[in-house]
Amino acid sequence: MSSSGQPSRSPFSLRPTQPPNDKKPRSIADAIARINAGRPRGFRGLRMADVQKSIRERNQRRQSQQGQSGREQDGNNGDVRMDDGGTSEVEVNADADEGNTAALALTTARDTILREVNTAYNTSKQTLDLLSLWMSKERPTQAMGTLDNELRQLVGIGTIDSTKLHEPIDREGRQRDNIMVVTGQRLLSVNESASKLQLAASRLQQECGRETKYWQDVHDVSGRGWPVARHPGDPSTMSVKFGFSESTVPDFQANSWAAMRRADDGSVSLDTGKLVSVPKRVLVSLEKDGRVFGRSSLPRPPSKDSPVEERVRDARNTILAQELWHEINREGRTLLAYNVKLRPDSVVYKLDDHTTITFTLVTLGDEPDVAPAGPSRTGDGYAETVCVGLHLLLAYAHRQSAQKRTHLVPLSLEEGIASKPPYNLIRPVISYLQHELSLRSTVRFLASLSGLLRLAGIGEAGYTLQEHVFPPLPTETASESLLTLMLSPLRYRIELKLTPQARLEIVGVGHVTSSQQGSTSYRITLLPAASAETQSGTPSDRGTHPLSNLYPPAGDYPTREEAFGYLRAATLRVLANHCEILAKGWTAEARQRDEAYNTTWTINAMGDGIRDRETGCRGVTFELVSVSDGRDAAPRLTELKVKCDQLSDEGTPSHRVWSWKAEDLEKKGKGHSVDALEAVLHPVLMRPETVAASESSRHI
Repeated sequence: MSSSGQPSRSPFSLRPTQPPNDKKPRSIADAIARINAGRPRGFRGLRMADVQKSIRERNQRRQSQQGQSGREQDGNNGDVRMDDGGTSEVEVNADADEGNTAALALTTARDTILREVNTAYNTSKQTLDLLSLWMSKERPTQAMGTLDNELRQLVGIGTIDSTKLHEPIDREGRQRDNIMVVTGQRLLSVNESASKLQLAASRLQQECGRETKYWQDVHDVSGRGWPVARHPGDPSTMSVKFGFSESTVPDFQANSWAAMRRADDGSVSLDTGKLVSVPKRVLVSLEKDGRVFGRSSLPRPPSKDSPVEERVRDARNTILAQELWHEINREGRTLLAYNVKLRPDSVVYKLDDHTTITFTLVTLGDEPDVAPAGPSRTGDGYAETVCVGLHLLLAYAHRQSAQKRTHLVPLSLEEGIASKPPYNLIRPVISYLQHELSLRSTVRFLASLSGLLRLAGIGEAGYTLQEHVFPPLPTETASESLLTLMLSPLRYRIELKLTPQARLEIVGVGHVTSSQQGSTSYRITLLPAASAETQSGTPSDRGTHPLSNLYPPAGDYPTREEAFGYLRAATLRVLANHCEILAKGWTAEARQRDEAYNTTWTINAMGDGIRDRETGCRGVTFELVSVSDGRDAAPRLTELKVKCDQLSDEGTPSHRVWSWKAEDLEKKGKGHSVDALEAVLHPVLMRPETVAASESSRHI
């Protein structure tokens, strides 16, 4: 008990503890009170048979519990609790038995611990008293601090002493032997230390060699311009940045650093992560009618023994290819109206009815098999240009994003949350391809037109192509200048000469970044005659051009079909004007020779020929025949027709047609004679006046 009268809370208290879950009645009165409170008839309703039955059930349960635990316990010494029910009974509290067993085991363990502690305490105290009493003779001051007071009063101090029984034999010889043993042991220790130092020096030298090799590789990588710093996720490891911070995908930004760990031999082991563990590239393939005629080049996969800088570059190219492929798919979803189709493993752009361009992400070493480079692979350079252009455009997009990030422009909440729009990568490529297609179709159309005119005897007909050359921009770097020119409007200029009096300028503008992206517009203007520029030295007035009054151009033509339609109609009117000029010249010559010729020729209402002003029955009409190779292909001029209407000697109308076809150009080149336009028109327009008069009278 403590001084306050409460039970001691010490864990080593010898006072027996009460079981924690003791629910049995504390007395007979408590049991009777419980029975009266829980049973309808109270204590007087109990019967002996019910009590005996409850006792038997209690004994059976206790025996089964004792069989499981392996302990033997008297079944008749349990606690009895009387409770109400349908009949009288005494129920054994199993929870109380378990609590008593646990309390008994705890008490036994505590008693054992206390007994062992007491034994150890007594043993140590006796040992301390013995040693203190022994030391009290030599060092009484120190011994008094640990000597028991009762023992001191009982026996006193200095009563125990120790002496040597025998002196050592040959003490000096043994001392010499001990010195020799110690000296030998020291020599052995020195030799062992020297061996360990040599081994440590060898290991240190090897470690220095490995470290030197490792840091030399790190320095080489840094010297090539790669950013080298501590790894963001592991500051104790050096790393090299091969990715791009301006990527639109967080995974690409998170995998921009490669840990440069040291291998066992001192070389650098790059830990690039799973995203760039397999080298991949974007492959551009050109197909025509299902046959591959052009493909971009693919490098060989780097070996494990390749230099570190090469492996870093390969990792950079791999993550760039994956980001490029991701951006191509993002942009392709917005270009479905431009004949761009998304497939599970490729993106296909249909240039025309026969040609397609396919973009694919391939693993180096597993690229698809195609025909080897040879005469059939004529588009390899074109495909390589498209592939390089895509990479340059992605780098340009990264640079633009970095410049925007450096400028502190406040963003609204919607702008901060909204995702970044896809980069314009395929759009400029489509614009270039469409511009190239437009240029080729324009050149093919003008070549066929000028060829037919030259075949008809107009030797001045022809065209001159001049592509617009951009001057270098001195304020920008070479790469920035190249990208600026790539995204600038594409232009070409063609000077078309139909007759000596009719010249036109055709300017094609390919739109790369404007709202008309992917299309080419045309601007057609009239040029003065070459003879007027030569004589005066300055361009003549626009009114002298034959088309200025007959059929002036509208200026801008948004589509290729509209521009070609104007050129066809303008050519027919120029030919009619040329025919009228020839007729006037021949008429003047006839009058100088005093020939009777009073016919007056004028351009008809359609503008594609001339007619006799008096009768209207005689005349010449021009027609250009064209064919189209496909739905998207430009029309190709194949034939120039001259339809002549005359009156025969009997006064009946006669119709005759002369034509010049494109295949006649090859015949003329081989020496075959072809009738010229003047040779055809002169007999028709310059018939004798008497015949014309008689024909006119007969016709009337």
